[in-house]
Amino acid sequence: MLSKIAVTDSLDEKFAKYQSATLVKGALLEAPAMFATAAAFLSNNLVYFVFTAVLLLLMYLRFPKLSKFEVEVPLTKDEKTEIHNR
Repeated sequence: MLSKIAVTDSLDEKFAKYQSATLVKGALLEAPAMFATAAAFLSNNLVYFVFTAVLLLLMYLRFPKLSKFEVEVPLTKDEKTEIHNR
C-alpha cells in the first residue's frame, strides 16, 4: 500500500493512504496476538503468551511517527517544510 503513494498526490492524500496502510499493518499483527492470547487462556499454555508479547512488541515498533512517515512516504521539500510547520 505504501508503494502506491505517488509523489504527485497531495499531502492530505498521502496522510490518508499512510493511515490506511498503518491500520492494515496493525490489524495484521493484532489478530494473531488476540488469537494467541485466547489460545493461552483456553489451553493454559504460557508459550502462547510469548507469541503475544512478541507481536505486541512488533506493534509498538511499527507505531506511526512523523519521522517514519517522512522516510516511508515520498515527500517533496515543500511538503517536508509544511509538515514541520504544522
